[in-house]
Amino acid sequence: WEPLSRAAVEAGATLAFGRSVDCVPAFENADVVLAIESDAISGAPGHLAFARAFAARRQAAESGRGSMSRVYAIESTPTLIGAAADHRFVLKPAEIETVLRAIAAAVGAGPADWRDGGQPAWIDAVARDLDAHRGAVLVHAGPEQPATVHAMAQAINAALDAPGRTIRY
Repeated sequence: WEPLSRAAVEAGATLAFGRSVDCVPAFENADVVLAIESDAISGAPGHLAFARAFAARRQAAESGRGSMSRVYAIESTPTLIGAAADHRFVLKPAEIETVLRAIAAAVGAGPADWRDGGQPAWIDAVARDLDAHRGAVLVHAGPEQPATVHAMAQAINAALDAPGRTIRY
């Protein structure tokens, strides 16, 4: 990660948790993944382990060892997760925060007034799917996203009891 990108990740975690933390996603336990310009399986620290866990869940149904995870990708720039996604939504960079605010509000991770009614209809379907899989939902934002997007991703993860660990410093 570039230093400026890492700074946004750290600032977002501080907004969400009140202090500096690292959040380690558990892709192996996620039935539904919402990736926001996420490079978690291709360039983030720990990406090899994340890629293995992600691939194992995507192949689980084929091998009879469980169910395949479902992936939603919201991005303006193509990512590896986006290429593998079941549903990929291409947005302008300036639209990502507004859409994530609407999803956060729909799942109880943000105030209701974050929904303005003018967002795409697919937001409701994504929010319903996330809400239906509480405890097995993982939201990951890429390092190029601003601190507010990282904070909202963490708020959604917390509201939906996402699998993973939070390492506090």
